[in-house]
Amino acid sequence: MADLDENKITKQDRFHSGRRKIEDPDALINDMPIICERIRFYRERKGIEQKMLAEAIGIKKNAVSNWESGRSRPDMALLPKICKVLEVSIDELFGLPAPTAPEPEPAITLSSRKTSAADQAMEKYIRLNRTHRSVVDTLLDKLGEVEDEELYDSITEETIFTKQLSAGYDPGLEFDDPGETIHLYRDKVDPAMDCIFPVSGDSMEPDFHDGDRVMVQRITDGSGLEPGEIGAFIFGNETYIKQYSKAGLRSLNKKYKMMRFNDDESVYIIGRVLGVLDPAAIVSYEDMVRYEKAKKRIEERETEESEEE
Repeated sequence: MADLDENKITKQDRFHSGRRKIEDPDALINDMPIICERIRFYRERKGIEQKMLAEAIGIKKNAVSNWESGRSRPDMALLPKICKVLEVSIDELFGLPAPTAPEPEPAITLSSRKTSAADQAMEKYIRLNRTHRSVVDTLLDKLGEVEDEELYDSITEETIFTKQLSAGYDPGLEFDDPGETIHLYRDKVDPAMDCIFPVSGDSMEPDFHDGDRVMVQRITDGSGLEPGEIGAFIFGNETYIKQYSKAGLRSLNKKYKMMRFNDDESVYIIGRVLGVLDPAAIVSYEDMVRYEKAKKRIEERETEESEEE
């Protein structure tokens, strides 16, 4: 048999002829559809320069140029930041169809038994050789990190006061009680909220009940609260949630009398009550685990980047 002319073998032929071995699981990931052109397209559509994009996501200024020229590709951990700056979704960046509302998962009959799509995917995974399984594992890990960092951005750390707030401080000074940290989903809380504290008693029923947690926007200027608004106040050694009026502090529960004050008494405004905190806004244990992992990873990456600079 005549020897093959090496010069006649195309690059594609070389790949499929088995001449290229995958030693590193990341090697196949590097062959993922190139997103360089899509980054360029969305960057130009937004009207920002490569340097501006690089600065916005915290990388070296020539990195974006290298991506768009095909010399390198972005780390998957940067994708959430890239999408946020370019105002596109992960699906758009990869040119994937827009996700549709989930439908009931149909049963698939294989080998006389019913199985879900997840079971079918697992069967395909099991059939892969060890190298290709490693590739899938690496890709899943990276996509998991991307989703964890998207979750991280959707969570906010706020302060909830659980102890008696101290009196005798001028407006604007910090409370003696440092409070505790509570993690909340951003889309379930009022963006103007600065802190949270619990309601005690029934004087503000039916709008606020004993045990409710209320969101408060801090106010350092007493004129910032309008008559009729609900506020959090300090008088003497007690903290109150009342309706503000020029005549005094009013309870919504009619069985309580209005609190009136003379010129010698000082009432301090903590802030405006924005509403009751929805219990569903409190981050679940599972999401907290993912949040802490993402937070640690982001802090380590920022430390490395600062050391490189």
